[in-house]
Amino acid sequence: MAYTIKPVLAAVSEIDLADFGITTTRGRTVIRLTGEQYRKIAEHVIDMKDPENHEGTVALFAKLHKACGFPKLVKVGEAYPDILVIDENGREIRIELKFESASFEREHAGQAEKCDLVVCWRDTWGRAATKPVLELAGILY
Repeated sequence: MAYTIKPVLAAVSEIDLADFGITTTRGRTVIRLTGEQYRKIAEHVIDMKDPENHEGTVALFAKLHKACGFPKLVKVGEAYPDILVIDENGREIRIELKFESASFEREHAGQAEKCDLVVCWRDTWGRAATKPVLELAGILY
């Protein structure tokens, strides 16, 4: 299964570049941003700082689900898996959210078949992953 990532958009007119340490664009439409400037602009656009735990990862996915290719959230709960969504093809996808992806294997090794996708803030599972992994930090930064 492959998912297309769509950009998260905001109206440029709503952003005051001085708030992000950009004093002038010298008439250019494209300027090079530092990593910190980009991070501040991304936080402004999504109206949220980087997650620090599982709950923050759930909140961020709730904001970005459409940009991740899931137009509809069907269920968000505490039971495994965390979220049921509908993808762009109308299929139900069972998602488990983790702050770090490697914790999925430790916590759900015997129930992996109940989950279709692991969404995390940081992918710490890497090539050892037995499930598809969508890293939110990779989408934003």
